[in-house]
Amino acid sequence: MKQFILSLVLSGLVGIGRVAAAPPRDMMMPPMQFDLYNIKTPQLIGIIVGCCVFAITIAVVIYLLIASGTLQRALTELANDGLSTSAGAANSGNKKNGGFLSPYDEQPELYDHLLTARTQLPQILDIDTPLKGEKVILRSYRAEKDAKMLFEASNGSAQYHESAYDPGRVWGWCNLELLQPVPVADPLQQLLALGYEDVHPWESQTTFQLYFDTIKKQRQCSLFTIVDQEFAGKAIGMVVLSRNEPANLSVNIENVWITPAFHGSKKAHEAVLLLLSHLFERGYRRVTAMMDERYVSARKFFMRCGFLYEATLRKHQILRQRNCNTALYSLVNSDWVDGEGKLQRLCCTFN
Repeated sequence: MKQFILSLVLSGLVGIGRVAAAPPRDMMMPPMQFDLYNIKTPQLIGIIVGCCVFAITIAVVIYLLIASGTLQRALTELANDGLSTSAGAANSGNKKNGGFLSPYDEQPELYDHLLTARTQLPQILDIDTPLKGEKVILRSYRAEKDAKMLFEASNGSAQYHESAYDPGRVWGWCNLELLQPVPVADPLQQLLALGYEDVHPWESQTTFQLYFDTIKKQRQCSLFTIVDQEFAGKAIGMVVLSRNEPANLSVNIENVWITPAFHGSKKAHEAVLLLLSHLFERGYRRVTAMMDERYVSARKFFMRCGFLYEATLRKHQILRQRNCNTALYSLVNSDWVDGEGKLQRLCCTFN
């Protein structure tokens, strides 16, 4: 054995491409013999079982890849990479000809219906046909039809099976500051001077209507009424949309409220379900929800609706002369594929 190792070392040093001395024959391993026809029964059973286990494992892995959507996403990414490569090759000629090639040009363009939607969506959204669910109907707010019922549902008076309550349960976390003219001596300056002033929608139907008419104009808000189907079409709450950006296919849910008599009934969840389905069908890609970081019940509500926490915006707003840190949640159209089914099941659990 020592002679064999020494011969290998000498061959490497001298550069000779052959072994100087071979090991003794008695140290060489005998050739392996494999006779398929003379395998013993236990060994044959083990080989067959191993092959079956291997085949089942491969089949299960393939099924899981297909069922979870991983395979489809991988194929989509490969297709997008191909589109990006072809787009880059197509634009390389422009670069050679003196044109500017942006890094955004390397990404595939959005679908045609999304590009069309960003040019056609209005700044203030409206629902032409009421959206009907199992327990509620969601329709556009009409002051002459809904203001009286909504005021009564939010002013703290006893409604339905609920006794009188503090209006702060509805309005406590709402932004009630509106731009109002500041009284000054000069009439010309009075037209230009503006200041923030709190409006109390629960005090009278007039102030209620004034508040929502003003935020619709000042903040470009879209207002929707939640109607209960079990109580003869009574208006029981509202959903307010703001920060509508059709160019980016993004919109924000500013506020969702429902009269305390129906808290815990999942009717507010169903209203959000109807609205989200409507928004994504119209082409929106992103819906956000922002609230004071201390507003725990609202944060839990939107998480149950499928929204994901993104960030806390520190010193984001000044409300009622005080600092407000804003918690930001979002839901995008690609998450809505699974989120819609989960929210539907959540709404059905109360039935």
